[in-house]
Amino acid sequence: MSKDFVPEIGSQELKQLLDRGESVLLLDVREPEENQLVAIKPSVLIPLMELETKLEDVRKLTEGKQHLVAYCRVGGRSEMAVQYLEASGVLGVKNLRGGINAYAEEADTSLNPY
Repeated sequence: MSKDFVPEIGSQELKQLLDRGESVLLLDVREPEENQLVAIKPSVLIPLMELETKLEDVRKLTEGKQHLVAYCRVGGRSEMAVQYLEASGVLGVKNLRGGINAYAEEADTSLNPY
């Protein structure tokens, strides 16, 4: 983890938001082949290395959303994504603590960690 504070959300809290039908944009910053293995539905795939060129797409996707959560496999890439998005003026984004692997173990065992 970096020295800078990155807002996070835990697996159980995210699951509760999704179960309640709250307006959540899940941003998957992994690579396409990882997304094909397993993904939290519904999520939008924008790999970390493409985030800068797709920043306007992210801004449009966040319109009307109450929550923006970035995730990757274990939380490192999504932490960088949160830092980049915040520095670019996209506010309110949170990192899924432990990534999809933690989510699969703690909140949705139908997903397979890898």
